[in-house]
Amino acid sequence: MAMLVGTAALGAKAQGVRMVKGAPFTAKWTTTTEIEAHAEVTEEVTESVVARSTDGSIYQAFYKNGNLDRVEIRNVSRERRLVLYPKTKQYVVDPSDLTWSMPTVAQMYKSLEKTAGDYRRNYPLSHVNKVATSLGMKNVDGMTVFGHHYVRDGARAMEGDEWESELGFIYSGRYELYGGRRTVTVTLTELKREEPDPSLFKVPKGYSTLPDCMLNSVPPFESVNNRAGVRERPCRVEADVFPDYLH
Repeated sequence: MAMLVGTAALGAKAQGVRMVKGAPFTAKWTTTTEIEAHAEVTEEVTESVVARSTDGSIYQAFYKNGNLDRVEIRNVSRERRLVLYPKTKQYVVDPSDLTWSMPTVAQMYKSLEKTAGDYRRNYPLSHVNKVATSLGMKNVDGMTVFGHHYVRDGARAMEGDEWESELGFIYSGRYELYGGRRTVTVTLTELKREEPDPSLFKVPKGYSTLPDCMLNSVPPFESVNNRAGVRERPCRVEADVFPDYLH
């Protein structure tokens, strides 16, 4: 649950990572969520493995309780986002395209630097009831990271610190939500600045397609009873949609 709540103008965003050209890497995020309820605190830990290729394509694998839950792929050459469900060996193609402008690392640096300058002037985030201030910048692991402190009012109240790298991903973050009743901490580890395996950005053999109306659904995708009591799939499936995504 790396958040990327900042407002750097460049780079289409996946969860916690932006599409940036010429900056391949692999890494792992660990997200720890502490939830306070009835005077007790419970802790949930989830992990995600992320990889980005030189052309800006992004691979993210999300784990729950140590098991692979889903995979999201943003394939730049195909201009599509894919969501894979390993448990059922099915995948969905997002109908929206990925024809975004992708920055270089130098452009990301300038964008984050400008954003930090706006925050130092207490520039209000007018599109939401949120205010941000700059925490400055620092060098870690051979890169520059920019820090921001956010405060958001209202029903979705949130306060937190976030450090984003010039390479276009969250380096670390800590967020308090719902008046402090939920605390989320994000840390990045195992960073390797090298080209990932190209096979990560393709659908493995043996996967079948699902229609795009299932994009935000939760597996397993089984037939259900309609109002007439007849078993049917939740929505219509087109046969062999986008078969060119397979190996």
